[in-house]
Amino acid sequence: MKLRNKISRVYEIGKKNKILFSLKKKKIGCILGKFYPLHKGHEYLIKSGMAECDILYVILVHRSEEVPNGHIRYGWLSQMYGMNPRIKIMEKLVDGYPSIDPYFWAKKTIDYVGRAPDVVISSEDYGEWAKMLGCRHVQVDVGRECVPISGTMIRENPVKYFEYMSPCVRSWYSKVVVVTGPRMSGKTTLMRVLVKEMGELCPVGMVGDQSEKLFCKMWAWDDDYKQAAYEQNVKIMEAKKNYPLVISDTDWLYYRIIGESDLGNFGGVKVDLYLLTKGEEKFEECLGESNYRVLMNGDNFVSDAIKYVGEIINKK
Repeated sequence: MKLRNKISRVYEIGKKNKILFSLKKKKIGCILGKFYPLHKGHEYLIKSGMAECDILYVILVHRSEEVPNGHIRYGWLSQMYGMNPRIKIMEKLVDGYPSIDPYFWAKKTIDYVGRAPDVVISSEDYGEWAKMLGCRHVQVDVGRECVPISGTMIRENPVKYFEYMSPCVRSWYSKVVVVTGPRMSGKTTLMRVLVKEMGELCPVGMVGDQSEKLFCKMWAWDDDYKQAAYEQNVKIMEAKKNYPLVISDTDWLYYRIIGESDLGNFGGVKVDLYLLTKGEEKFEECLGESNYRVLMNGDNFVSDAIKYVGEIINKK
């Protein structure tokens, strides 16, 4: 009986302390930004903000006309920080918002957080915003000396500043070129030439064709083509995380054509440009409204391919 009373008393003390701890006021921090797109500078800012508070609100504000849109950027933030219990991520569509209006943003901050935060963290001169909120302002790397990057720089030249993007963002900006066409039409040779030539402009990822193992089989079934298409798709997706330009000499569409196979609802990665090494009706029909160029055999075969890929790289 005495033991039961002791256990009950310990339980009540623990419960009381837990309630007191939960009632203790936590220090709230806030970062407000467009994250357009998310990059290494934002990561440094968020890491610095975590050291200043117990709970950090990361509020993404966006306009409906922005590309990539706010939902995609919210997904990037969630992918990186969504599992951290100390970080609260919010997405707010605010069309027509003023870029600089401390009163407007102070009011919005209180609406979003539920009260004025104890500290705001930024890489800008947002002192008036903090003053309106009546809280401390911590500035981080204002001169961009620790991480020399901005969202504007990336949007204007994503290839040049590819390494500064957060890993989850790179796939969105990476360009994919697929060299396709019938067997023995020079796909792999052209791919290697393009990788060498384009490598002088930017890092290039090369994803080789795995279809020869299918042709070595006496019989290849639909599932074999589906598996090959899946493996190729995964390799291209992985390459997109590391290279601003990925060149492959086949993709899922190729397996669908050569295998005369219905791949069902299988969807490959988005391809920015197809280079067709030889005009052939069944290939052009399958490509449909995709962005593709038919290369004509002759002196300009390679130079035309290089020109078309260059246009894709420079396209924002």
